[in-house]
Amino acid sequence: MGLIQLVVMCTLLGGASFGLGLLPLVVTFSKSRISQISTIGTGLLLGAAMGVVIPEGIEALHHANESKSSEKGADEVPTRTIALCLLCGFILMLVIEQLITPSHQHQSTPAPPVTVFDEDDIEQLELGPAPGDQYPGPPVDPTGRRRSIDSISLNARNGIDSPTKRTRTGSHGDVFGTPKDGNPNAITLGLVIHSMADGLALGASARSGQNALEAIVFLAIIVHKAPTALALCTALMPHLPRQSIRRHITAFALTSPLAALMTYFLVEFLGEHDSLARWTGIALLFSGGTFLYVATVLQPISAHGHHEGELKPGVRVLLTVLGMFFPFVAGGILGHGHEH
Repeated sequence: MGLIQLVVMCTLLGGASFGLGLLPLVVTFSKSRISQISTIGTGLLLGAAMGVVIPEGIEALHHANESKSSEKGADEVPTRTIALCLLCGFILMLVIEQLITPSHQHQSTPAPPVTVFDEDDIEQLELGPAPGDQYPGPPVDPTGRRRSIDSISLNARNGIDSPTKRTRTGSHGDVFGTPKDGNPNAITLGLVIHSMADGLALGASARSGQNALEAIVFLAIIVHKAPTALALCTALMPHLPRQSIRRHITAFALTSPLAALMTYFLVEFLGEHDSLARWTGIALLFSGGTFLYVATVLQPISAHGHHEGELKPGVRVLLTVLGMFFPFVAGGILGHGHEH
């Protein structure tokens, strides 16, 4: 039944990702609503990792180690293996994000500041200075440094800065956390690689034989992927035609299901009867490390700005905490536990 349930979940996950990814082509979504869903998804990833996936992985490794420990007369916990699996999962996503995926390079450099002048400034530029007037050179601030031309008023008659001139600093990011001016192929590649981590967690949870664990991980992934799919389509729309966008969304939607099935069969192939629990625990802990990276680094809960539709800090924290506790509560309702 584990494989059948996994196939059903993979079908639902792929279909939902594809359908949601194409919605921005026909429907306009509220940025605040998408931000709310994304914040809840971040909390679900954290809750699923720390409250479900990692504890299950530790339990699986502990049971796999019991037979060896009983021979030595001691019940040892494989702490080094647990730590190594978590670190490897986290480091893999770090390496992919920083070295392999080129899209992050487009997010670090802000756009140059744009100076906006009012009509009086433009008129004075056209007419030139009044007789006897001269534009002063770059003034010196109290620290002795010369101010840039962007901070100098063109209205120099009174020797003061004009309050009507404004400087706006551009940004490559939007409320979805995706680059506006990045390479569309790089954007899709980055999200496809991150989707592999979701598939790894789903496949490992299905191989554990815990139906409640599989359901909780599936719910966390699908809620997390909903705003990601919307963001991907939104980021691709300025760069690609509709047909190309559909191909990118298709690749994104198929990645997690395929990765889940590959993980399921890989664990089954590597794990014989005496080592199946061990490889299942390793896969769960490794996926837990990737979850932690995606939730804490790629979608930091403290990241907030002044964009339209951005959540207030209190609302963001509340939604994140609710999302974190949901897997724990759902596990109790579904009968998930560690007692045998």
